[in-house]
Formats: sequence, C-alpha cells, structure tokens
Amino acid sequence: MQERNLGYDQAEWAGPDLLRQIFEYSYDAIFVIDPVADAILDANPRACALLGYTRDELLALPVSAVHPDDLALLQRFAENTHENGDGRTHELSCVTHSGQAVPVEVSCSRIEMDGRACLVCLARDVSERKRYDEALRRDRERARRELAAAARIQESLLPHRLPAIPGIRTAWVFRPCQELAGDNLNIIPLDELHVGLYVLDVSGHGVAAALLAVIAQRLLSPGPSRDSILHQPKTGPGGTGIAAPARVAQRLDRRIRPHLLPAQYLTLLYGVFDLRTREFRFASAGHWGPIHIPKSGGSRLLHARGFPVGVMENVTYEEHTVRLEPGDRLYLYSDGLPEATDPDGEQFDYPRIIRTLERHRRRPLAGGLAKLLERVQEWRGGLRLEDDLSVLALEVGPGTRPRKAG
Repeated sequence: MQERNLGYDQAEWAGPDLLRQIFEYSYDAIFVIDPVADAILDANPRACALLGYTRDELLALPVSAVHPDDLALLQRFAENTHENGDGRTHELSCVTHSGQAVPVEVSCSRIEMDGRACLVCLARDVSERKRYDEALRRDRERARRELAAAARIQESLLPHRLPAIPGIRTAWVFRPCQELAGDNLNIIPLDELHVGLYVLDVSGHGVAAALLAVIAQRLLSPGPSRDSILHQPKTGPGGTGIAAPARVAQRLDRRIRPHLLPAQYLTLLYGVFDLRTREFRFASAGHWGPIHIPKSGGSRLLHARGFPVGVMENVTYEEHTVRLEPGDRLYLYSDGLPEATDPDGEQFDYPRIIRTLERHRRRPLAGGLAKLLERVQEWRGGLRLEDDLSVLALEVGPGTRPRKAG
C-alpha cells in the first residue's frame, strides 16, 4: 500500500475542504494516532461525543488511556496495520470520560505525517448491535428451553412402559430429526383379546407438525367411550365394541380436519391384532403397509392403499388382513426408515430393511430393532437424520394357538 503524506498540522492534515467535511461529519468516530508516541493527533466530533471529551481534552490523552483494557490487543493490531497498510478489528473496548466501557469495531489505514508512520482509525459504536445480539441470544435460549420442554412432553406420550400382553411381544424405536417430531406411535390394549397398533407421520417438521401429531395421538387414545374413535357402539350387553381399522382411519380424517393448517396432512397405518385368531387387520391412510418377517422365511412388504388424512373429503379406506404364526414378526414404520439416504442421496429402501431384519432374526425383538437403527445410522454416514424415524414391532409368542372368534 502506498502511504499518503498529508502533513502534520492538525488543522490541515486532512487536506482539501471536502476531506475535512468528511472528517467532521462522519457517522463513525475518526482518530488520527501516533502508535509509537502513544498520542492522539486529531479526533472528529463523533469521536469526542463517543468518549464524552472535548477535542482538546481528547488530544491531551494518550491512546492507552482510551483503551486500558485492550492494550496488548491494540499494540498487536497497530503493528499488523503498520506492516500491512490497513487492518480491521472485530471488537475493542473504549473507556469514556465517565469510565464506561463502550464496545467498538475499528478499521485503520497507515499514513505518513512529517516522516512518521501514523494511523487513521475509524471506530464504530456497536453497543446497540451487541444489545440486540444479546436479546436475540436470550430469545433463542428461551426458545431452545421451550422446545426442549415440549420435546420432553411429546416423548412422555410414547409407550415407555410397554403393556404386558400374553401371547405377543412388542418393541419400538423413535428418533426425531429435530427437537420436535411429526411422528407418533402407540400400542393399545383395546380389550382382553384385541390390541391396537399404529404409526402416524405428519407432513413437515417442527412445532406445527408436532402439535398435530399430539392431537392425532389424543384422538387415537384408548378408552371405551362414545368419543373414542377406536371403539363403536354395539348391540347387546357390553355397550361398545372394537372399531374396524378402516373405520378408525375414516373417523380420524373427519375429526382432525379442523386442526389442519393449509397444505398439512398426515399418514397413518392402524391395525388391530386379534389374540384369538392371530389375525392382524389393518388400514392405510397414505402409509406404506407393514413388513412381515415370518419365522419360516418368505419375508414380504404388505401393500396397502389409501389417501392421507386431510387430503380428500368423505374418503373411505380399504382393510387388509394377514394371519401370523408363532414366531412371526410384523413391523410398522414411518417413511423416515425406507427414505433415509446415504451421503450420495441413495435411499435405504425396503430390500435393505428386510435383509437387516432377517439377519438379526434370532435376536430379541428390541435387539433386532437396535441393529436396524445402527444399520441406518451407518448408511447415513454419520449425518443427522433428515426425517423422523419410527418403527413399531410385534412378535407372536411361541405356542399360541388360534381360536375361533366368538
């Protein structure tokens, strides 16, 4: 950088009147300093207002009096600026006439005055920006705490204590991609002979998706009452019966519509396992069907069709049935499992899911799910999940024999 020789006279150092006007009326505080002599040679009105001194008082001070807390940093900055011709600091602290520390950002250029290397320094008060940044940090921290609290509440709604149901074993995994998830799952004893299972997935992520997932979870809560969509009135003694899965999906669609945001929807796979017949009846609302891993081999993806909840009015759903044998396993899941991608964008997909489940077929149900999750994490190459991942598994216990319904 070519140095500029502007002369030493304080009144005239800036040269022409235009430069003097820029100096006098600049929004930034401007100082001319001799770092070797630790002297302030000139200061504009903004610099005097920033520090609370008159110009004569300020020129009588050493530079070190203005920056007593940052002397080492200031010295290194001056040396680097002298070597490079210009420089900029992230932040320095100036002490005002009243003793208040004011944070400033400083940029400097080297000039020559009477053969002496001096610096022209522009200092910008960043107090307001720091107050804004601190307020923003507090807001973010408060939002983080609130999200963490909401996530704990949402997690508390998951079936942490699996119901002990004679004749079957159950297990599940749930991995949200953010603090709050749009997935939900549950295992619901409907009566002594029927168990309901579901996995649902709300479109999108974040607070809106999580709130809708909680609303859907409440609607799918057990309890033989007239408001429960899992039960239905029946004639004769007893008062209520088990609602068919297709009917449950239809009721959920009708009840959840008032809570949907524009373009929001959810998918659902809901089924009822009959402990007498070992039949699993299920319906899909825009959700892939379950994966059946028989004990004797011949694993398969059970196809199911149906519109997502909230997409069409007056929608009806089809019902499907699969008969399970002792030792058979059934897996319900969200699309975060098959659609998990590797770093190159390739999906994990169903053949890998089935091979992984078959490879760990002899492990306990929960252990097999843990291995599946490990395999997905390996497939992701250490990257964070892009979508919520939920899997709900059921295994028929050994020695159970089907009994004729009724």
